[in-house]
Amino acid sequence: MEPINPHVTNWNLALRLVTVLGWIPAFALLLPYKISGGSPIVPTLGIVPITFSALVGLVHLAGKAKYRYANIFLDLFCAAFLIGILIPGWIWMADGWEASAGLTMLGTYGTIPLMVNL
Repeated sequence: MEPINPHVTNWNLALRLVTVLGWIPAFALLLPYKISGGSPIVPTLGIVPITFSALVGLVHLAGKAKYRYANIFLDLFCAAFLIGILIPGWIWMADGWEASAGLTMLGTYGTIPLMVNL
């Protein structure tokens, strides 16, 4: 992959691709976590910022990202949203550990793509 402009490096494109591909396991693990009876909605809310981040990554991969400060703002917004979901999600999942260890593991594994996206 060759950079689209001088500010976009191959590392940037590779990380955007990881963000887009990370959406698949996050969605595939967090949605069943909520459907199977995970009481806190917080880890499942992680689907929202990772979807937004994946869409921004697709825009970058397509070469349509033009405004540098808007990209910085969107990346910081997604990172803050993810941190705001990850920490309370882990705390609430840890509280429910005694009830269902398998369900807690499903929710915890679902947060791994969210961490990678940070």
